[in-house]
Formats: sequence, structure tokens, C-alpha cells
Amino acid sequence: MASRSMQVELVTHNPPGAISGIGRFVRELHRYLTPLVNVRIAPDIPPPGANRLSVLQHFPVGVQGHVPGAVLHFTQIMGCAQRLYRPLRPAVATVHDLGVLVCKEDEVLYDPIGRRVLDMQYAGLRRMDFIVADSEATRQSVVEQLRYPEAKTATVYLGLDPIYRPTPKADARSAISAKYGVDFSVREFFILYVGTELPRKNLPILLNAIRLLKSYNVSVQLIKVGDSGGARWRTLVETQIKALDLVSDVHFVGRVDENDLPLMYSAADAFVTTSLLEGFGFPVLESLACGTPVICSNVGSLPELVGNSAILIDPRNPYEVADAVKDALLNVQKWETMINKEAHALEQFRWPKTANAMMAIYEQLLGNG
Repeated sequence: MASRSMQVELVTHNPPGAISGIGRFVRELHRYLTPLVNVRIAPDIPPPGANRLSVLQHFPVGVQGHVPGAVLHFTQIMGCAQRLYRPLRPAVATVHDLGVLVCKEDEVLYDPIGRRVLDMQYAGLRRMDFIVADSEATRQSVVEQLRYPEAKTATVYLGLDPIYRPTPKADARSAISAKYGVDFSVREFFILYVGTELPRKNLPILLNAIRLLKSYNVSVQLIKVGDSGGARWRTLVETQIKALDLVSDVHFVGRVDENDLPLMYSAADAFVTTSLLEGFGFPVLESLACGTPVICSNVGSLPELVGNSAILIDPRNPYEVADAVKDALLNVQKWETMINKEAHALEQFRWPKTANAMMAIYEQLLGNG
């Protein structure tokens, strides 16, 4: 049974106010745990000199305001290195994905020092009392890649915010056009991608698929929502767009207000992602909740999240991606039937369920402590 006497500390490594998928996870978990247990967000403590040598920030020396006996819930991999030299207990970590250990495209993100820092985070992760994964695919990766005891792992899905629900397409497009300047008169169809331009997102394949759709005489424009992830990646994407003669076929919107995201999904004719690794794919679930067809990669967590509600594609095959998008755009009734049939599957992605599952793990840790 949930207990108000239990103390839970959600250990964060991001700067205060940072906006990210992990930031959203921390915010929502804290919100839904609050009625069940004494919980607080607890930033880790950077070591002396971290403001002068940034690499040191990944080796925290403790947790701010830690109460002995509280359950420490490390909310991401970075910062877990402190388990090597400050093993406070009981401690559980959430792993969103294992990055470079399972996705070679992530290797370009790290120089030798950065990779060594990451390896030390993985080493600290192995010393956790328990590891929770956002998906079964990630949980299996933890067991295989970290050689971590399977009995000390669990899959706990994240939640889908109730703001994601259908809006009539005309209304959604009117609102998006007025606020973000998207002209929905320039093409017959609009497909949406929400995310960064990091290598693991595999945008070159999506862009090649757009080029193929043009060659099929499908009048389509890609709307890209979200930050680039870094100027380096935006430059590479822009270079490819020019090389493929897609300058007028890709519209960069950038970051949008979170409350406007449901309108973005509702305004689109389809959502597409060719990502090579997603620990938990919020956008595919958000799109389905808004009634928009989803075409997504058949790797990582995405197949288990979407079930039979989306079309799965080989993310390295632009022809397969283009054919799937064309099918979704030209066979709307089939996709509407499929989405409606599987709508009940989204019920498993609810934050109260996430919070209750985490409570059971906290109680197990205290009982074994």
C-alpha cells in the first residue's frame, strides 16, 4: 500500500527548467506520485570546479538535501557515475535508452573523453539496486548490454498526456497557420515529423522518401517540428535538402508550445519517423491519440508501442518509407478504421499507471533494503 511516510527523491541531472523528454518524464512522474508518497525533485550536486571544467558536472558528489533512508530514483543515465564512489541506497534508475551501446550512429556524438565519461555512467548504472526501462526493448538491452540481472529489472511505460486528442483538421490548420506561419495551400498533403536532427533520427532517409514521393507526383510537404539538436546537424540536413532539390518541400517550424502540439498532429495528414532508436516514442503515441496515421520504424521501442495501430517500415529503406506514406495519404478510410480499432491500446499509457508501477518498485526496494 502507498505510504505518505515513504520518502522518494527524483534525482535529476539536467539544469533547472531544462525542457526535454526526460524533463517531461520527471515533471509528470512527480505530479502523479505526489498524492501517493512524499516525493521531491532532487538535483544532484556537481563537484568543485564543474563550472570551470564542464566534464566534471557528470560526476556529481551527492544529491541535494538527501534524507537517509529515502528511495533515490535516478531519472536518467547521466549522473549515475556517483554510484561508483557514493553508493547511497536504496537506488533505482530509469533507463530511456542505451544510446551508443545499441545505436552506432550515436558514436559521432562523443570524442574519446566523452565516451569515457559515458562508460563510467554505464558502470555506475550497473551498481543500481534496480533498473526500470521505458520499454521492453530497452529492458532487454539493459540485460544484454550491461549484463545486468534480469530479476532486478522491470518495464514501466510512460504516460500520454490527455491534451492529445483530435481537433477537426480545418480548425487545427487555421490555428497553426495563424501562429506558426504554415501555409497549407501550397501542397495537397502535409506530413509531420517531431524531433531533433541528431544522427539517430535518420532524417536523410526521410528526406529521400520525400524526394521519391515527388517523383511519384504526390504533392507533399514535410513539416519539421522541434529543435535541431545542434547547429552541426542542421547544417548537414540543410545541405541534403538542397542536394535533393527539396528547399520548397520542407518547412522548419522549430520548437512549439507544448499545448499546440495536438494541433500540429491534427493538422497533418500523416506522421512519419525513420528514427533508428527510441527508448519511448512520445510522438507516435501523441499522433495516434490525435487520430493521425503513423508510419514509423520497425526497430527499438516503436513496434511494441504502436502495436497494430501504425504501419512499420524499415528505417533504412527510403522506397519502403515512401510507399507507406503514399498508402496512408491515398487510403484515408483504411487508416481511420485501423486507428479507431486500436484506440483502446493507448489506455496502457497513462501517468497514474506509471506512478502506481513505480510505487510498487519503491516498496519492493524498501522491503529488501
